[in-house]
Amino acid sequence: VCSSDLTLRPTAPLVSPNTKQNSVDFVLGYSAQLLGSDKPLWTQVEYAENLNPSVAMVALGYSDVLPAAAIGDPGLLPDLGAFRAAYQQILTRLRAKFPTQIMVVNIPDPMDTAWVTSPETAAVRVNLPASTVRSQWNLKTGDLLTIPGLTELGIQVETKDWKALPAGSILRADAVAAIRARVAAMNTEIATQASATGALVYDAAARFHAVRTSGVKIGSRVFTADYLGGFDLLNGFYPGFLGHALMANDILAAINSKFGKSYPLVDLTKIVADDPAVFRKPSVATEQLEEVRSEEHTSELQSHSFISYAVFCLK
Repeated sequence: VCSSDLTLRPTAPLVSPNTKQNSVDFVLGYSAQLLGSDKPLWTQVEYAENLNPSVAMVALGYSDVLPAAAIGDPGLLPDLGAFRAAYQQILTRLRAKFPTQIMVVNIPDPMDTAWVTSPETAAVRVNLPASTVRSQWNLKTGDLLTIPGLTELGIQVETKDWKALPAGSILRADAVAAIRARVAAMNTEIATQASATGALVYDAAARFHAVRTSGVKIGSRVFTADYLGGFDLLNGFYPGFLGHALMANDILAAINSKFGKSYPLVDLTKIVADDPAVFRKPSVATEQLEEVRSEEHTSELQSHSFISYAVFCLK
């Protein structure tokens, strides 16, 4: 969990067989290890304490829930008690250093990303009835397809070789519900700790969910969290340039309001012009996907089912 941000520090040699330690060595320790043995090898929290930033931003937890979301295994989710204890310690230490200048970012729901798609949206993509997609590939109410599953489904339709999808293709409804519930509980902890320490909260979860349910219009185009929708990268879990710019504007607006600043916002039209994530478009008419998205959002409000994304054909 985020306890590693309190304890994990760079070590020599710079290249380690442990991938997480290797990342820490390069991100946190590269400069220090090159400059000499007398330089401090700080943890991530110690960096925040010692570099004295204007605003300390705490954005932890998302990478901790992704392994569970990637394969639909709730057993990989962080322990809530351990997360609470580590998060409280981090905010307490930063509060002592920066009495009024802390912003925390809550955890987006991975089910609001392009990693997953509903059977209904998949059916639109491959031009099959939703009932056929559900029955042929054994998709029950609340099940979601992953990017590999959606790609494989598209290939099978294209080649007319229909068979069971391989492991990792489907997130079952019970796993989806467990992951969403744990993310919600972790966000409750973040809100509680932020309130106790007077930290400003940026609701990244709400931004992801809004893009998932309604998209965002820039110029004449609506960008969505559908696969190839322009908000997320092709890996599905992380936003592209536009997604990060949208969140940056949210954060800048919050900082301006909270601290009486006037930082200018990012020009989103310029970001769109250079964002690789928006260059490819789905082959299905946007109107068809909007209809499916609207129906799924209505269903979500009624029964907490989820909407998602799409596949594989490009134009």
